[in-house]
Amino acid sequence: MGNLTIHLVYKSESPLFGMCVGRSLIAAKVNDIDLIKQVAKKAISQAYKDAEIAMPLDDFVGKVKFEEAERLMRVLKTLIPDLEDK
Repeated sequence: MGNLTIHLVYKSESPLFGMCVGRSLIAAKVNDIDLIKQVAKKAISQAYKDAEIAMPLDDFVGKVKFEEAERLMRVLKTLIPDLEDK
C-alpha cells in the first residue's frame, strides 16, 4: 500500500460567483498517521451530518448523501485499516 498524505491547498477565488481561478497551491503536506486518522474521522462524520441535514429537505438527496457517506467510510477504512467506526 502507498503512503497517505494530507495536502493543505490554497485556491484563489474570483470576486465573481466565488469561482476558483488559476492553479491550486499546495501550502503544506502532512504524513502524520494520527492526524490523517483524525481528518478521516471528521470527513466521515461530516458526510453523515450532511446526509442528516438533507434528508428532511429532500428524501432522495438525503439518501444519496447517506450512500456517499457509507462509501467514504468504506474507502477510508480500506486505506486506513485500523480506523474506528463512526
